[in-house]
Amino acid sequence: MNFAPAMPQVDAIAALHELLALTQRSFPQYLRHARPYRHGDDQEVLTTLDEIVADQDLLVEKIIGQLERSGHVPPSAEFPMEFTGLHDLALDYLLDRAIDYQKRDLAALELLSESLACHQTIRSLVDEATGMARGHLQSLEECCANS
Repeated sequence: MNFAPAMPQVDAIAALHELLALTQRSFPQYLRHARPYRHGDDQEVLTTLDEIVADQDLLVEKIIGQLERSGHVPPSAEFPMEFTGLHDLALDYLLDRAIDYQKRDLAALELLSESLACHQTIRSLVDEATGMARGHLQSLEECCANS
């Protein structure tokens, strides 16, 4: 017999809100609006961040669509306050922070996915976001290795 505690189930709309916040207010999304200090050849990092943001924008559209189909208005969200002190730092330093934040977001997505066993449609969105986040982490780590 398995006596492991079951993961608590979350409300589907709350899960969509969390997924939206993780995707729409990620660190790469913040850097889109910030103007980090650039020096040297930062083009690979900039291209990678642009690709991550483009992927996330497509997922944001899907999440918002799911919320609207469920009769809910997508909430507005602010970027985490901890991002505000990083906007004018060098891009190579911010790459390390982006990796750290990506790992944190990936862990949050994995936990969210585990809690959605009863919500297959929403879990599929979370699983898509999780797979995307893994790929984004790999891309960021490759940029870090190349710089």
